[in-house]
Amino acid sequence: MTTVTLHLTVNHANAGDTIAVACNSFDWYEYTNLTQSGDYTHTFTNATGCDSVVTLHLTVNHANTGDTTAVACNSFDWYEHTNLTMSGDYTHTFSNAAGCDSVVTLHLTVNHANAGDTIADAASDREQSSAYRRYDERL
Repeated sequence: MTTVTLHLTVNHANAGDTIAVACNSFDWYEYTNLTQSGDYTHTFTNATGCDSVVTLHLTVNHANTGDTTAVACNSFDWYEHTNLTMSGDYTHTFSNAAGCDSVVTLHLTVNHANAGDTIADAASDREQSSAYRRYDERL
């Protein structure tokens, strides 16, 4: 009878979990531009040659955008933009409740007051005082 000895090495696979929260999109291994929350898996070969699986538990939050239109006379203050005197588009970035950068755009029209000169013909002091007196006497 012949005896055969088996020297067996058992290699183990690895498994892992990754939790991520992203704004708008996320890139992970072969996945690019993930825009939906969910679970994603990636299989790789570990150091011992075994397939190993890692799972991504992804939450994707989304930014907000908005537009505001305003018309002002002479100047306008809006967030960090103060004393805006020119018409144009201005943006403000803030962090929404989900922690994502969100942008609101102001479409501003600035109208300017008209300035002009008034020319008056001044009467003599005596004529002016009698005009004022007549006005006061009517009251």
